[in-house]
Amino acid sequence: MAARATISVLVFGLTVGCSTIGYPLGTQHAKPLVMSEAERDLDCPPGDIRVEELWGGRWEAVGCGRKVLYTSNCDSIRCEVHPEDEAAVPAVRDRPSPQEMPR
Repeated sequence: MAARATISVLVFGLTVGCSTIGYPLGTQHAKPLVMSEAERDLDCPPGDIRVEELWGGRWEAVGCGRKVLYTSNCDSIRCEVHPEDEAAVPAVRDRPSPQEMPR
């Protein structure tokens, strides 16, 4: 009985532990966009850039002796990324619906 309880606790621990590994913050789909922006902003090859996700949809890109902070806004898998010192881009769901262009 004790072995069964121990196994249950281990399985639960692994399940909970593995579910939080990776990207618990929800903006993981922004990483390729951050990397692309960082290549341009840092004028640095991708192999020399380190990108790290911070809290609140913020990202830090470091490379070639420089650092840039970015803010991301994701709605499911669609993300917007901009440097932290620029005006925020509204979330996709918060934008007005597109209107038809007159023909």
